[in-house]
Amino acid sequence: MNRSTEEILQDLMSQLRDRQGIPATRVSKKLLVLSTPRSGSSLFCDVLSRTGLAGDCKEWFNLRYIQAYASVMNESQVDFNGYLRFVMEKTQTENGVFSVNVHVEDYVYMVKQQFDPLAIGFDVLVQVSRLNKLKQAVSLARAWRTDQWTADSRSGIAAEKVDLPPALVASALHHITSSEQTYADNLKQFVQAEFLYEDFLNLDRPEAFVKTLELLGISEAADFSTTMTVQAGEDSRLAEQNFLNYITAKPTAPQVL
Repeated sequence: MNRSTEEILQDLMSQLRDRQGIPATRVSKKLLVLSTPRSGSSLFCDVLSRTGLAGDCKEWFNLRYIQAYASVMNESQVDFNGYLRFVMEKTQTENGVFSVNVHVEDYVYMVKQQFDPLAIGFDVLVQVSRLNKLKQAVSLARAWRTDQWTADSRSGIAAEKVDLPPALVASALHHITSSEQTYADNLKQFVQAEFLYEDFLNLDRPEAFVKTLELLGISEAADFSTTMTVQAGEDSRLAEQNFLNYITAKPTAPQVL
């Protein structure tokens, strides 16, 4: 049976707690993947993580991850430096690489909390984005509505199909474009490479993964694979068309989801 997002994150933190760690002092290279939600960064990071050469790249600085850590460790207030040491020890690979996927919105939140993630001293920064902003916005709107961020997680609503009205899609699109502008204004200057979801989606063009490993100083051959699956369904395709009809004033017959 599929689990909720909270259950998935708590299980993840429980697994990390019980995992044999490597001292944080052994970290020799740090990778930061900058992204916006539903840009393909989870796929990008999953492929890198599965090589066993680039750390366990997840959204470690996302507030929900930190809250899951607090719940599992029974801490009412998390000391971020202690949490950072924990994830470094538990997720770095044997070659000393620690990696993290940070959405721009999470970066902004952390800076407002008086902590700049760049102060950690990342050796390599790359950015992942998506060309088709409408598909990305619909995917984000769907995740907001259902709290279903991966194909194997349980939807937070009972409906078989999800209603994604133009106003919700527009809000998601605004969130994405605002984050990308923040990236362009404040973070792009620190990035060594930018990659597009559409280029690495099918893994038949591994240049993005090869380039990232090269930036980390890793030249050994790697197997690029993933078990992640696409979430978009008929409700997403319908939402895309409804949004296009809405903004272009194209008449459309009422459709029932």
